[in-house]
Amino acid sequence: FKDNVADAGGAIYLSTVLDPEENPDHVRAAATITGATFTGHGNAIYATGVLNTNNCVFYKNEGKSAGAAVSTTGGSVYTDNGSVFVENSTTNQGGAVSLYGDTVLTESKFYRNSSTANRAGALLATGASQADASFAAKNVWFEGNTALGGNGGAVVLTGVGSAMLENCTFKSNAATTDESTPPDNASNTLRLPTW
Repeated sequence: FKDNVADAGGAIYLSTVLDPEENPDHVRAAATITGATFTGHGNAIYATGVLNTNNCVFYKNEGKSAGAAVSTTGGSVYTDNGSVFVENSTTNQGGAVSLYGDTVLTESKFYRNSSTANRAGALLATGASQADASFAAKNVWFEGNTALGGNGGAVVLTGVGSAMLENCTFKSNAATTDESTPPDNASNTLRLPTW
């Protein structure tokens, strides 16, 4: 997928049409993508269902909205195994990925991604309230990511009920907001320092 252009889902737009609260027996839209390479403008993948990426490369995607490489919404579930996110940039939050819902990352790598006007240089994971979403990362590498307009040079987790990070590496990430001084409403936010 090369030189894709769109406001959202420059390469792939995955959407569940039915409201899951009104249709509880409906299976959400789901996709598994393996070994693909994405470059372009406007969130390479936008999903409102279940999304799995395996050994993909997300390189130099640019977005105006959150998550230049992957953006999920509506209580989605995102799982990644071994993908590489390099030099993705957004003017909003989550330079490479912005995830609304449950997230599991294994062996993923985030290099030199940026949020140029907001927070979360590489990754933003969020839910509507503290217990809405879960986040798990194992053997994930974050290096050289920047948040030029806020906090979380590599990662911001907010509205996440449970978070587990195992054997993750944070190296040379930077943010413009002092991590030691959280905002007044930080009680529902887990912020990871930039190391």
